[in-house]
Amino acid sequence: MIRKLVSAPPVSAERREARGLVYALLLAAPVVILAFYFFLPPGVDWYDGTGLAIRTPLHPYQIESFHYPPWFALFLSPLGLLPSRLGQAINAYLNLSVAMLVVFTRRGKPLALALVGTSLPMAALLLNANVEWVPMLAFLLPPAWGLPLLATKPQSGGLAALLWLKQEKNRTRLLLPAVGVGLLSLAIWGWWLPTAIGGRPLTQEANAAPWPWAIPLGLALLVLAWRREDELLAVGATLCLVPYYVIHSATLGFALLAARYPRLAAAVWLALWCGAIAKNWLLLFPAAG
Repeated sequence: MIRKLVSAPPVSAERREARGLVYALLLAAPVVILAFYFFLPPGVDWYDGTGLAIRTPLHPYQIESFHYPPWFALFLSPLGLLPSRLGQAINAYLNLSVAMLVVFTRRGKPLALALVGTSLPMAALLLNANVEWVPMLAFLLPPAWGLPLLATKPQSGGLAALLWLKQEKNRTRLLLPAVGVGLLSLAIWGWWLPTAIGGRPLTQEANAAPWPWAIPLGLALLVLAWRREDELLAVGATLCLVPYYVIHSATLGFALLAARYPRLAAAVWLALWCGAIAKNWLLLFPAAG
């Protein structure tokens, strides 16, 4: 009997490029993590916040500066088993690599990758050792599995979930993982929401949100995002409508902007750095009273 040989379907150029980027990131991981290990200063969010909470994921609210859903700490708990400096270095690598993947999956060019990697939000993210790669990862996964991750830091782009809800025909399937995670969190941690909102007050000096002045713009962007099913506009609306976030929470929004409009992103890149330099200059050399 002669068997009919069936060849596998050809792999598209886009998928080959995606695999190439993943392989490159994995190959570069030891060098990048080692560089972060030796050269990154201790990040306040790692040594005084999230990095401590993930060491006791069943009791994350013992850390007063932890203001996230409790499954955030449980999801990150493997990093909590490592020495703090190594955990921070791996976390920094994940922030950088996931941001690069977000740009690439939105067909961003090398200029977009360079802009994101050297942007003020990325620099602040690496120096503060926050964990933006978790909500950014939501934009690389199927929406049903992305929702629980996006819910950990909704200020980074939570309104994109409305578009996922609109696009999904089977909304039960979309919401089931998030609802399941929420119910399970209540069974494990009890009514945790007041505890998450409480704790140490947020530092208003670090607040980068243009709230409430940008509310009209945010509402307009949200309407356009809904009509066009545009994730960039939805993330932009989120950044206009939430009352508090630190500049590193704009990393996702900047990555999406750079992937689609690299020239506009370059102008934003320059404006952000000039604003940061001017602000720090005024702090270092205040006008004589």
